[in-house]
Amino acid sequence: MLVYIKQRKRNKIYHNNLLRDLKFSFGYSFNKRDNEKTIDELIGLADDCMYADKAQNKKYRRRKDDR
Repeated sequence: MLVYIKQRKRNKIYHNNLLRDLKFSFGYSFNKRDNEKTIDELIGLADDCMYADKAQNKKYRRRKDDR
């Protein structure tokens, strides 16, 4: 039983640290009726916004494989 309690405590610490350290970036775009865009254009805009958010989350530090 003591081993089980220690394991549960270790798992809780791991999950708390994981949730604290978890970060994500997102982007979105909208389509107005008077300025219709294709799906590819909307996805491109959302993708650009996601990369801008990612750069801000990383405090503008970049890796070689980032766009």
